[in-house]
Amino acid sequence: MSLVAWNCRGAGSPSTIPDLKYLVWHFNPDLLFLSETLAHRNKIEELRFLLGYDACFHVDRTGRAGGLALFWKNSLHCQLVNFSSNHITVEIVNNDLGTWRLTGYYGYPNGGRRTAAWNFLRHLSSQFSGPWCIFGDFNDILDASEKRGHTMRPSWIINGFRRAVLDSGLSDVPVEGYPYTWFKSLSTPRAVEERLDRALGNNYGLICFRMQLLRLLWHLHLIIIPYLLMLCPYLGLRFGNDIFVTKMRGNLNRGLRS
Repeated sequence: MSLVAWNCRGAGSPSTIPDLKYLVWHFNPDLLFLSETLAHRNKIEELRFLLGYDACFHVDRTGRAGGLALFWKNSLHCQLVNFSSNHITVEIVNNDLGTWRLTGYYGYPNGGRRTAAWNFLRHLSSQFSGPWCIFGDFNDILDASEKRGHTMRPSWIINGFRRAVLDSGLSDVPVEGYPYTWFKSLSTPRAVEERLDRALGNNYGLICFRMQLLRLLWHLHLIIIPYLLMLCPYLGLRFGNDIFVTKMRGNLNRGLRS
């Protein structure tokens, strides 16, 4: 099962549509989550038809910002649970995993709303006790190493997000490939790179997440790189496995103490 998330910064722009078509054609994701679509319902429905998905759900933009869209194939057996301007949650029935939930997430881009974003993550985690994965653009980092260039983020902001992740019973899915997903002023002295996009999973039955960045869409006009999340139910690595969960959450706790 393959899932793709991307902060596309305008789903209907002339530069975005060819990239989306290539992304779907080349990787054939079962589910596609887009944030910052900057679009209304008609444009998202056009995009669903263009990309060949069976169903979709969208959240309209607010003014000239925001907007979310989730596209999926009927083979996933998705059912909408709830949504807001920052998330879309669906419940999926899978023969191997049973019933589990997936949330496409877009964190508040306004730095002044960090505490609200962390509390919202805690709220989402309290809504379901079964297997759950949340992925998207969090606009936060878990460690100082996830930002390179310019000034570093204050430690209280990094620790605040880390604590929210721990309080929510989540573990960071290891990433393969180039770690940074957001870029600014590359090839200049002011260059900045950050890992703002990620996937998190709880420890109830989700099996072997493997996340890999898709650098095949590395173009100069891309500020945020999409990534692919593979859910592999046959490799035996479960978030319910005590060794795996202890290791991942231990890494988060050590970061809080440092």
